[in-house]
Amino acid sequence: MAHGAVETWSVAVMHTVTIVIVMLWILSMAKENNLIFYRTPLDLPVMLLLLITVISTSFSVYPYASRIHAYKIINYVLIFFFLINTTKNKRDIINLVRTIVVFGGVYAIAALAFVKGNLLGFKIFSLEQNFIALTFVNHNHFAGFLEMVIWLCLGLVLSYKGIKHIILICLGMCIAVAILFSLSRGGTIGLLGGLLFFIIITAFCRGGKKSITIFLIFSAVVLLAVTLLGGFDPVFERMSTLKAPTISGESRLGVWKDTLIMIKENPWFGRGIGTFKYVYSRYQTESIMFSFNHAHNSYLELTSEIGIIGILSCILIIAILFIGGIKRLIAQHDKQLQAIGIGSLAGCFSVLIHEITDFNFYIPSNAFLFAVCAAISLISTQIHINKPFHLMHIQLLDRRNGLFYFVILLLSILSIAGVLSPFIGNMHHKEAEEQMMLKNYDVAYNALKSAIFVDAGNAEHIASMGDLMVKNAAATGDEAKKRIFYSNAITYYDDAIAACPVRGYYYTKKAFSLMKLDKSKEAEEAFNKAVYLSPMDASNYFNIGTFYLGQGDTDKAYQEYKKALRFDENYLEPILDMIWEVSPYYDSLSQSVPETAELRKSFANYLFKKELYNAGNKELSFASSLEPTEEKLAASLAQKLGKSYLNRNDIEMAKIYEKAGIYDKAISIYNQLITKYRYNQQSSGFFQRFFHDESDAQLLYTALANLYSKMGRYQEAINILQEGLKKWPNDKRVQRDMNIEIATNYTKQAQYDKAVPIYRQLINAENRPRADFYLTLAAIYSRTSQYQEAINTLQKGIKIWPDNKQLNWVLKVEMAANYNRMNQYDKAIPLYRQLIDEENRPRADFYLTLAAMYSRTSQYQEAINTLQEGVKKWPDDISLHRQMLEYRKMKLN
Repeated sequence: MAHGAVETWSVAVMHTVTIVIVMLWILSMAKENNLIFYRTPLDLPVMLLLLITVISTSFSVYPYASRIHAYKIINYVLIFFFLINTTKNKRDIINLVRTIVVFGGVYAIAALAFVKGNLLGFKIFSLEQNFIALTFVNHNHFAGFLEMVIWLCLGLVLSYKGIKHIILICLGMCIAVAILFSLSRGGTIGLLGGLLFFIIITAFCRGGKKSITIFLIFSAVVLLAVTLLGGFDPVFERMSTLKAPTISGESRLGVWKDTLIMIKENPWFGRGIGTFKYVYSRYQTESIMFSFNHAHNSYLELTSEIGIIGILSCILIIAILFIGGIKRLIAQHDKQLQAIGIGSLAGCFSVLIHEITDFNFYIPSNAFLFAVCAAISLISTQIHINKPFHLMHIQLLDRRNGLFYFVILLLSILSIAGVLSPFIGNMHHKEAEEQMMLKNYDVAYNALKSAIFVDAGNAEHIASMGDLMVKNAAATGDEAKKRIFYSNAITYYDDAIAACPVRGYYYTKKAFSLMKLDKSKEAEEAFNKAVYLSPMDASNYFNIGTFYLGQGDTDKAYQEYKKALRFDENYLEPILDMIWEVSPYYDSLSQSVPETAELRKSFANYLFKKELYNAGNKELSFASSLEPTEEKLAASLAQKLGKSYLNRNDIEMAKIYEKAGIYDKAISIYNQLITKYRYNQQSSGFFQRFFHDESDAQLLYTALANLYSKMGRYQEAINILQEGLKKWPNDKRVQRDMNIEIATNYTKQAQYDKAVPIYRQLINAENRPRADFYLTLAAIYSRTSQYQEAINTLQKGIKIWPDNKQLNWVLKVEMAANYNRMNQYDKAIPLYRQLIDEENRPRADFYLTLAAMYSRTSQYQEAINTLQEGVKKWPDDISLHRQMLEYRKMKLN
């Protein structure tokens, strides 16, 4: 379950355990000289899928990745047929389902328990920060896993009575709540789809009305639990984004369109199973700011990898599983098996719906559980019915038993070696990386050689060997050796490209090595190939632009730099720095910056940093002329109506002046904007919607006050904030934020008599005031020698935040310091001792302060003991040693 079993080691464990189990099962049958297998309706379509997978691997653009993924598919098929053939009675199937349900229930409870370290702490539920995932990397896959478990659980609910019935209902509720609190939209829709499936199929079964009633009551209780735990609003808010998709949702649509283009180019057999993440960059039209290793739609991704024939075989498997399974389950007379079978199919159905927007089938733990659920659904239809699956017998001759055992053992050993090779290769690769960091290049070379040998075909190992050659070249001062190392690096990069010709950055690495050998033409071709394979990757344009700049072809360099900036604005400063080194002039710099308002404003900021103020002002004016059309229209309409228009770009200009330290100009702009806002408040008209809303105006007041404060003009800052308080008397957030700023400015002026009442007001206005209010207020009391008031304030803070260890520690430190200032050592000493005992490595000054208090009360031995304790923690702290010598002298005297 580590990261959904996607880690190399967890995949290796999964494969090895499956191989050993299947081997022992076959050998146990061989003892009886008779191999018996159930023949199921899924045999032929599954074999067809395996055949297509093998063909796909043979013609794959990256055979290694396809082989690794083929191992996983074979694993799922093996576990499916193993369960079909070994789970032969009702007791076995119930034990299997019970194990899965108990594990899933405990897993869900753990997920709920460890949200921010609080048991079911959803009163502080945060939409941005609390996607529940536990050991999964992604909350969607966490939900995908539990989607299957919950329906197995509810299948058991209908199978039991008494205490077991109640326990299973509680587990089911925990699982359902965990799915909803994962905030996975696909997971929630899948859960609802599974519920609908379960209810519809159950309605066709005998006694279905009673089951439906139970499920409806269960659903109502789950919703009530979600509401009571404070999670209904976040769940509802998350689901409501389906109407107005998030950035990631919009990106999914873009990826799906790109994937369809991939499919059109190789419609029948695809590019090879498991190769999507290597091929996709060639077709990507979405921003490279999002990295897509999957299509976020398993059906499209599978079609792009194994083609239309492959996806049709998958559809055939699903159709047979559901159509045949539903018919047999409705005919099943055993209510327990019927409920379990419907539950397993409902779990499969939930995930199939979820896969429209996700890739659970590419997460080993989830795909494995899907295979198990599919097997359970078939098994539950075979027990206690008149027409079970046919059996296939293979009779073994006694004289050939030894040969059969040998072949099975040999195949098992070879299979285990094959599935372990990625893990072993990865271990060698990690060792090589560690040794490269330590500059032990010979050891790193041997480790990579081992990785390449053990894990043959892995392009990453080969490319890393090229990286090692580059590091060797950089480390040597011998020019002849440098050229040899760079030549070897190019050879390794070529081998990596041969293994995986669709990975653009191998060409980039090769290009840099070619540049070192002055092979400019070949380097340019390699850079262009990288651009071709990843046309949305800004780094490729940055690299080729830098190449052209080094070659003196500035026109081409500027064009490539412009392309880089269109895809990623973060490259602006590195690009300008590169050009500055060659030509530190405004005209040269401006040619590489696209004509967009945001980039030109950032460019102006760069010019201010370089003290090119005239050029910076020119760029700001140019940026202003590049405003969006609606902004220009609004300004024009406002001018016709005689209104002042709050220009959003003016605010940006003020911010740039502020960053550049030109406070006077920034203040001038803010004052002009506030004056316009005041005038706008007095006017009304049809075009009011074109003016900024209240939050923008509030920002103006706060920004101007901050500027005044930076310049030491505290009273002016207070005046503008007080005006803001009068304008928005009913806005609690504005009142709080502006009062904080006013109190801060009073504190900076040492006008504590005015600051204290405001902090008191802020504390009293909230049920759970901010912790820094108590700290700041206590600090003010301490500065004015009101130590007892400071202590009282800090004690109130501790009562408000009893469970916040870090905050309590800070509050106690301040409390101890105030007791010390009051010479109340009997109270200060225990506090410092408590602070020292609570920390693994307490601050050295704690020991010094505590020892000083002991010395003031003539407890010199205690002071010495305290410092000795500190020396053990901080052996290199000279002040501890020096002070200890002083106290020893004082003790002797």
